[in-house]
Amino acid sequence: MKELTSSLSVVPSSVWAVFTFGILILLILDLSLFGRGHKQIPVKKALLESGMWIALALGFNAWFASAYGLQLGIEFLTGYLVEKSLSIDNLFVILLIFSSFRIPAQFQHRVLFYGVLGAIVLRGVFILLGAQLFHTFHWVLYIFGFILIYTAIKFLRETDEKIDANQNWSIRWIKKIVPT
Repeated sequence: MKELTSSLSVVPSSVWAVFTFGILILLILDLSLFGRGHKQIPVKKALLESGMWIALALGFNAWFASAYGLQLGIEFLTGYLVEKSLSIDNLFVILLIFSSFRIPAQFQHRVLFYGVLGAIVLRGVFILLGAQLFHTFHWVLYIFGFILIYTAIKFLRETDEKIDANQNWSIRWIKKIVPT
């Protein structure tokens, strides 16, 4: 955790503020202005837009690495790739939610907007809390490591049985609260 603290202190607060403000502006533009309308986006357009966002992130990474050193550039790129992989995982969760709750097409944009916004806020909160937890109680890393290893072993031992999401306790609980 000492390395993280020293890495953060190398970059001035003003850069973090401009970066955060820029991300917020881009998110607002993408989710509200460009995302208006409830028609389905063609695959070609979606790939083009995704490519644009990836190019923007890589361009920022190139500037960041040249301004603050290769090590911090690699750390940013690593964080970006982890977030990108987690966002792909989120797509499958969103698809499951849309199909399980039979969300009509006209409401999918609104649900997606608040879902993405909530995911960003919660991820930020959990990252900050997790970093503080690991910094304060280093031994907690071993507990999380054990949980990950246990989950991996359980996942590898499972058979190819079809899982019914409607039997999951959390899905049943949400369906009681949110009418479908």
